[in-house]
Amino acid sequence: MVDYAGFLAECTRVLRPGGEMCFTVPFQARFHYIPHDYWRFTPTALEMITERAGFGNVRVTARGNDVVVACYKALGVCYRVGSADPFAWIAVAPAVAALLIGTHLSLAVGCGSENDCLGYTVLSTIKVDR
Repeated sequence: MVDYAGFLAECTRVLRPGGEMCFTVPFQARFHYIPHDYWRFTPTALEMITERAGFGNVRVTARGNDVVVACYKALGVCYRVGSADPFAWIAVAPAVAALLIGTHLSLAVGCGSENDCLGYTVLSTIKVDR
């Protein structure tokens, strides 16, 4: 999103005081060439720009962790292999199952670091005294 300030200004305009907002942003380390990749929103930046737009009670939560990111990237490799030939899915199906189970287990038991995640979810409330 290039015009994040415009997006947040419109959210501020349409929400009544005390109204709640939720949005998500991606945060994978890979460089995305298409169409363009100029910056990433860190948790600190998300909190700052949301508060500057007139929101309070800002909560930024990581989506996933480093284990989820690793499994997600490995699933991408399985997808490429499986897409090459319909019978290749038979070969990669056990790996896909193991990766999906590993992803969900890491989230269920809380293992892994949220410093490397798939993205962030932002929850906030428009200030009543604006």
